[in-house]
Amino acid sequence: MKQIAQNLKTGKITIEDVPEPTPREGCIVVKNSFSLISSGTERSKVEMGEKNIIQKALAKPELIKEVIKKIRQEGFMSTYNKVQHRLDSFTPLGYSCAGTVVAVADKVKGFSVGQRVTCAGAEYAHHAETVCVPVNLAAKIPDNVGLDEAAFSTLGAIALQGIRQARINLADNVCVIGLGLLGQITIQLLNASGANAFGIDPDKDKVILSEKSGAKKSITRDSDIEQFAHDFTGEFGFDAVIITAATKDNDPLVVAGKITRDRGRVVIVGDVKIDIPRKFYYGKELEIIMSRSYGPGRYDTLYEEKGIDYPIGYVRWTQKRNIETVLDLLSKEKLDFLSLISHRIPIQKGLEAYDIVSGKTDEPHMGVVIEYPEKSEIKEKVFTKTPQASTIKTSDINVGFIGAGNFAKGTLLPHLRKMDVALRGVSTSNPLNAKSVAKRFGFDYCASSAEQIIDDKDINTIFIATRHNSHAKYVVEGLKKGKQIFVEKPLAINKEELEEIIKTYESLDKKPQLFVGFNRRFSPLSAAIKKEFEDAATPLMINYRVNAGFISADSWVQDDDIGGGRIVGEMCHFIDLVNYLTGSRPSKVGIELLDKGKSEDNICLNIKFRNGSVANIVYTASGDSALEKEYLEVFGANKTFVNHNFLYGTLYKGNRAKKVRISSKGYTQELAAFLDSIKTAKAAMDFDDIVLTTSLTFKVKEKAREGGGQIVL
Repeated sequence: MKQIAQNLKTGKITIEDVPEPTPREGCIVVKNSFSLISSGTERSKVEMGEKNIIQKALAKPELIKEVIKKIRQEGFMSTYNKVQHRLDSFTPLGYSCAGTVVAVADKVKGFSVGQRVTCAGAEYAHHAETVCVPVNLAAKIPDNVGLDEAAFSTLGAIALQGIRQARINLADNVCVIGLGLLGQITIQLLNASGANAFGIDPDKDKVILSEKSGAKKSITRDSDIEQFAHDFTGEFGFDAVIITAATKDNDPLVVAGKITRDRGRVVIVGDVKIDIPRKFYYGKELEIIMSRSYGPGRYDTLYEEKGIDYPIGYVRWTQKRNIETVLDLLSKEKLDFLSLISHRIPIQKGLEAYDIVSGKTDEPHMGVVIEYPEKSEIKEKVFTKTPQASTIKTSDINVGFIGAGNFAKGTLLPHLRKMDVALRGVSTSNPLNAKSVAKRFGFDYCASSAEQIIDDKDINTIFIATRHNSHAKYVVEGLKKGKQIFVEKPLAINKEELEEIIKTYESLDKKPQLFVGFNRRFSPLSAAIKKEFEDAATPLMINYRVNAGFISADSWVQDDDIGGGRIVGEMCHFIDLVNYLTGSRPSKVGIELLDKGKSEDNICLNIKFRNGSVANIVYTASGDSALEKEYLEVFGANKTFVNHNFLYGTLYKGNRAKKVRISSKGYTQELAAFLDSIKTAKAAMDFDDIVLTTSLTFKVKEKAREGGGQIVL
């Protein structure tokens, strides 16, 4: 299928051939008929993409702080490479479309194949022939509403949410500043609600169009605005002003302050500089309200990704119900979006549409819709190289990647592509990302289904780098197909998944390599520590401090069903490392919590090993981010080895301190160890050790949920 995309690094817009999306959990797959370009939002995104890296950084200073923090924690070159890899990729464009349902995920209710729907969301409703959209970001279209009109529904919901935030009553006087596409829709909705709409814009043509859209009066910015406002409102001023303009200055806020009545409301929908002129806003005690996108539910992962709706008794107007309201008004002919369409452009000529909205053609425009063909070729795989079966050797390590997020792109793949492997296929849930990764790293093809990778007979080795809740599933499927498997941590997120892996692995007569990405044990510093103490006759005392950093409670990492939580999802790294360094198995574990309400963010483990060694792991999200993330001390045999965040080490021995200058967290070394295990058929990690670490994280998590205590193993 075809999709419009922009390269983040160069800003260049292209039309890419990408594989068809498959229905993810809680989603429907929609064959698009139309998608709408949001001139203001998408023009801003395109302009940002066209800036050079310095200009991008200056435009988003908060990202500079993130980069500086990464440099402190991981070093300059590692951070630089990650930034470059993140930039050199495709980003999708578009967030409002309409089409026909062609597939429905299991357990999804309320939708069926053949229904006409409208879709929303910058993460989902792209300018593509087919899209995969969560159920709360899709709505059924009434029979008498055209698909081209319905493609406007997302922008209609944005405008409607701005009106709801303004708390408009019948016969209120409302001014709309900015009469672009969003402003025109706002005028139409105000007119339908019985309000008296007034418009302001610098462009005379948009002023004229707004009066056709239902404005009682509209004027250009260079008019005597205060006098017009005085006359229109009977000298009181506007009850509310809705700002739908996009500008780099605060002029709309200045104008709004002058023309809003005492204790009126100013609602910011557009992208304007928020610099409040105190004189007007304080003097009139004006209420300033930000309107967030389509309505309640936006950016809430429970609502958008998991499909959990808000009870109507508590949240009357969600983003989906706003979209449905717009569709209902279209059905009742209270709105007219067809009059706002200035251009209809087929997807094959989609680049022309962006020349128009970006002003490169100096062509007047309003609603620019992309049209899609009724039938198109369905491709489960898209080859980035000419497929030549004769070049594939079964003796080679032919790699397939399932999942390719920032970690895979910034860490695993840059190392792996330099090694003696053949990169065969890559699949991600986002088809455009799969294409981007395939092109950048030289895979033969890309796919949007993991099954395409697992079922490929030419692939003998798979890497699993998806979200945590799918690791076990793909491990089991891969083992059954006889694939060599590298899976990022964790191996599984619950006991049932782990038991299924154990059962499958032990049932195999010929066991392939199963490797979990516990990279720290493969770090040269870890190897140096291991070697220094391996002949010690005394047990080791280990102190491991992890300044883990804050992760929002609504992050997928913290979600038990998706990320497994921080103990299972990340602490497994540190448990595995102390197991490796002591060369022993835990016999009991003591667990103390800083805050029982946030047990996985701040936890201390005291692990006693069978050989007498003791390890103390302090894992905290309460530290300052300027402090290095990891600090490891190992004591034994009158020696001390300190690991400073895997950037360098210090060995204290014979009353002298010696610096060990090695900077590596072991990513290259773990990949080399895994590939070597395939060639030699000798495991780089013992299966029992992997199971031990994984099962211990489950026990620790369970005890932490009980408030702490001791585990005897």
